Amino acid sequence: MGSTNSTQTIEATEATNVDGSEAQRREERHHIVDNIIITYPRYKSILKEVDYMFRRAQSSREPLGLLLTGLMGTGKTTITDTILALHPPNRVAGVMKRPVVRATVPSRATDRSVASALLRAFGDPRWDKGTLTNMTFRLIECVKKAETRIVIIDEVQHFMDQNSNKIVVDAANWFKTIIKDEDVHIGCIMVGLHHEANLLLDANGGQLGSFFGSTRTLEPLAWDNEDDLSKNEFYRFMTELDRLLPFDGEIGLVDADVAWRCHVASAGMLRPLMRLVRRAAHTAIDHGIATVNQDLLAEAFDLMDHSDRRDIPNPFDGDRPEAAPIPEEPIPSSGINNRGGKRRGRPRKENKHVLSVL
Repeated sequence: MGSTNSTQTIEATEATNVDGSEAQRREERHHIVDNIIITYPRYKSILKEVDYMFRRAQSSREPLGLLLTGLMGTGKTTITDTILALHPPNRVAGVMKRPVVRATVPSRATDRSVASALLRAFGDPRWDKGTLTNMTFRLIECVKKAETRIVIIDEVQHFMDQNSNKIVVDAANWFKTIIKDEDVHIGCIMVGLHHEANLLLDANGGQLGSFFGSTRTLEPLAWDNEDDLSKNEFYRFMTELDRLLPFDGEIGLVDADVAWRCHVASAGMLRPLMRLVRRAAHTAIDHGIATVNQDLLAEAFDLMDHSDRRDIPNPFDGDRPEAAPIPEEPIPSSGINNRGGKRRGRPRKENKHVLSVL
């Protein structure tokens, strides 16, 4: 009797361990899917520029600036997340060092609200307290104590008053004084929508724009060479994504027809593309399906947010779909009385990059 109960207990324990191990393996695969980042050529080029800024910011005789623009969903946040991950905060002798700090410009920006956002990013416990002069002094002290080399300013389109389509000059001018301060040696990356960001840098005679000699614009990935897929920008991205997904065998993303349908579904935009593939991959893992196939992608597309679907028919159903229009950034009406004359200082460069080998 005792022997039988002992045997049953052992068998039950082994079954539990097998189930637990399988659940753990599934969770590990889910984690891989959620954390895939593909360093495609444009991405690498921007990181190389940021690395130069990081190394030279403290010794440069003038502030170093980079304007990073693009439609929503083209990968701007992924790039800034990577920059932060490459230079994480660390505590030295009881003092928190922050090599890179990111702050988001609040809607309806004012000089005080921008100062508050930056102080909060530095961990100032009184980030919303004090006069503007006092907040500015504390911010400069934060930069020095944290030994910050790069500040990332996200959502720069919020420097524009959406009701009047005019740049909030006071906020822009205050930020300019921080960049120019002799006690602060930082590089600055401004991130946002293309047209509004350029209007900001042009405002008030281009005084702020003179610090941003380099512009990088993230365009949607192109389906640009169907005759030679080895040179097709989007297909090469899909091939790398296929390689990084946690499946043992060939999966559907390397099929040219499936890749094309993914391009139609996402318009080459990274955010909807990754949401689509991640949803399909998670379903495959949960149900023990060996591949991310067209049926799973069709189901994932139907479950996407309305904005990501762009009111197009499900491209994974039926015959090969036609190309769908690529979203365009709405251009604000001019009404920019604050722009002043010609920009002073160095003109910004529109950098064009030839796709290199992954």
